[in-house]
Amino acid sequence: MEAWVSIAPGSQGSSLRFIADQPIWVPYIGPNDVFNTVIGKVWMDHNLGATQVADSSNHEESYGDLFQWGRDSDGHEIRTSQTTTLLATKAEASMGNSWDGKFILGSTWLQTQDSTL
Repeated sequence: MEAWVSIAPGSQGSSLRFIADQPIWVPYIGPNDVFNTVIGKVWMDHNLGATQVADSSNHEESYGDLFQWGRDSDGHEIRTSQTTTLLATKAEASMGNSWDGKFILGSTWLQTQDSTL
């Protein structure tokens, strides 16, 4: 069955897509974004810190950064950063700590758990 429907204008820069056979306005979709028509969400096509989209599972340029949960970006997340086994004693970065800018090896990066992170 076919029917005409009236659709309110979308915001500037949005585009009209059909999701579950319904017309819906979605945010701008850039050339490197991926639009999921099932859930109506826009996703990046690569990881944060990656220099390109993966074309194989062992393509290092597509791996991206290595973030440690709750830890501020201080350079530790860069794949070529130095490493240390010394655990951080506080969550704040860039305060002259010996672990600042280094990826902390082990199952945790913070000496004492902080549930506010």
